[in-house]
Amino acid sequence: EDFQKFVDSHDCIVGFNNNRFDNNVLRAGGVVIPVDKSYDILAEIYSALGSYQKGCRLDDIVKANFPNSHGKTGSGADAPALWQKGFYSRVIDYCLNDVRLTKMILDRILRHGFINNPLLSGEILRLRRP
Repeated sequence: EDFQKFVDSHDCIVGFNNNRFDNNVLRAGGVVIPVDKSYDILAEIYSALGSYQKGCRLDDIVKANFPNSHGKTGSGADAPALWQKGFYSRVIDYCLNDVRLTKMILDRILRHGFINNPLLSGEILRLRRP
C-alpha cells in the first residue's frame, strides 16, 4: 500500500526493462504502475535503435557510457537461488547496485538527451527524456 501511494504521488517511475519485468512483478504484488507513468530506459534504447537488439543489457550500456565504472555485481538469474539459500544481503546489494547503475544512465539521459550506443562505438543514441 505504501509503495502504491509512492507511485501515485509521482509523475514518472523509471527503470531498466521495467515494462517487461519489474512492472509485472509489482502488479503481481498489487502495485500498479500506469503505462503513462512508466519510463523504461531499455524500451527507449530499442526505440532509438529501431528494434530489439542483442548487446543492450544494463552492463553493456554502463560499459559504453562509463568505461571506468564498476558494472554489475552479479546476475539477476542467480538472485532467487541466493535468496532461497538465505544470502539476503548479497541479493539486496546486487539490487542496489543495479539501481545505482540505472540512475547513472538516467542522469546522463536527463543531462545530455543521449547515451553512447553500446553496439557501435562512437555513435550516440538520442533518447526521449522522461
